Amino acid sequence: MPSEVWWGIAAFGFFLVLWAVLPSRLKKDIATRIHLHGHHAGATSSSHTHETLHPEVVAPVRTPAPPRRPRVRPPDEAQNGAFLESVTGHRGNGGPRYVVRGTFDGFAFALPVHCELYQDGGLLCERFRVELLGFRLTALRLTDLPEMVLDVLTEVSYGGRLPRFAFRMRTGSTVLWPAYPWGRAWRVFEPEGPILEAEDLGRLGLRLADYLGIPAEDLEVLRLTTELRWAAPVGVVRSVADERLRVPIYMEDGMLRAIVNSQDVAVALAGEDAWLTLLDRMESALRSSDGLVLTGLPETLWQKIAQGLTAQAGALRYYEARQGRLVAMTIPVFRNGRAHVAACPEGDTAYALYAAPDLASLRERVAAILRRQGRLTHPDHLRWAPVGFDAGGLSSMLKP
Repeated sequence: MPSEVWWGIAAFGFFLVLWAVLPSRLKKDIATRIHLHGHHAGATSSSHTHETLHPEVVAPVRTPAPPRRPRVRPPDEAQNGAFLESVTGHRGNGGPRYVVRGTFDGFAFALPVHCELYQDGGLLCERFRVELLGFRLTALRLTDLPEMVLDVLTEVSYGGRLPRFAFRMRTGSTVLWPAYPWGRAWRVFEPEGPILEAEDLGRLGLRLADYLGIPAEDLEVLRLTTELRWAAPVGVVRSVADERLRVPIYMEDGMLRAIVNSQDVAVALAGEDAWLTLLDRMESALRSSDGLVLTGLPETLWQKIAQGLTAQAGALRYYEARQGRLVAMTIPVFRNGRAHVAACPEGDTAYALYAAPDLASLRERVAAILRRQGRLTHPDHLRWAPVGFDAGGLSSMLKP
């Protein structure tokens, strides 16, 4: 048989082998590739495969806010945290059932939690609310409030420091300039403006007023309370000698408080002479004996203080020009065993309290402040007038 025939038979046999084996091999390879592609490229997997996959963590989308202040590393010793606390003895009398209590930048706070009822699809539901620093936070779950409170405190902090005070215009404006403690000084950060710093709040207020182009008298200083609310002062202590000194006084938890040279001076409001004790401690902190005056005192607090004073048989009198004519003004004088006290009216509902060891020093201090305010042309125009003094004789007070 010719060799060409043998070669033809061998070639035909090889073709038969390929025709029987190759299709099954290709089918197996394709199936394997499809399985691998489906497992790794996100194809719908079986329930067993789903159990072996790691769950996906989706972070909430948050639009980044423009930076309001420079990034400053917070102090390492600051321990921040908040937790819920049930109010002991709550009997459903309308008071808070829970309190969010915590610490931020060493400042301890306690926020009452208010419960609100609302309608949702015909159902009566309950939600919870807290208020802090002018913000109102509402949550459907009570346990969400502590973290929400910490988020707000983090946003308003500067370099991890929580503002203890804030400046506000007396015209009723809602704009606040927070004052942050910074070492032994205080800072005000003005967005898109300078960073103002001073060793005491009085000088810081003067610098802020200069920056805003307004008189310093138009600014008042608010204090942050333990309920994270801004409290207005009950008065301002001023110096007879230093016109720039202005120290706001606050009443909180039965205490009179003031910040003097970064020191917290506090006196329990237990007696009528607590304000005198406060002035004495402030003079010691200021290392000054020039005399301090408590101004802007509300009438309600003055009535409480007056209960511990004894009226003297006389008063300080002077003439004040009003609407083109002279009006006789009388300043009553008291004693409380420690000092002579003069209560000078400021407007219709406020008083300025002066204290001195004797009548001569008292008259000098009152005259210095009245002259600074433009209400007295010469210190000698303020005279001591005993009981029964003839009003017509007031003209002698105009003589130096």
